[in-house]
Amino acid sequence: MNLNVLFELKNRIENTVFAGTNLIKDDFRLKKAYDAFLPFADVNPVFAKIKAGMDKVFQADKEAVNTAILDVLALIDAVVYTQGENSCEGEEISLNVINIKNFAKKVLKRN
Repeated sequence: MNLNVLFELKNRIENTVFAGTNLIKDDFRLKKAYDAFLPFADVNPVFAKIKAGMDKVFQADKEAVNTAILDVLALIDAVVYTQGENSCEGEEISLNVINIKNFAKKVLKRN
């Protein structure tokens, strides 16, 4: 699954938080990322929850907007984390691993 739209939405939310949450309703870049995300919300129930959270963000008053943003970011982070990979292509190489006990003994003997 291509999650570029979700990553863009996440980055836009984070950038808006850094700029100040009182500007979130006026951020055209965030709205553009949100509009690109909307078709995915119709297909995937988890993305529909993110959409509902974003709707709360856009409709929240100044006191509730921070909580709504954190809720959406937590959900997006969970989705990104569960969809991530940890692999590397190419030839494996062995690394010289330092035995920490022997290293510590050598350092202590010097001092």
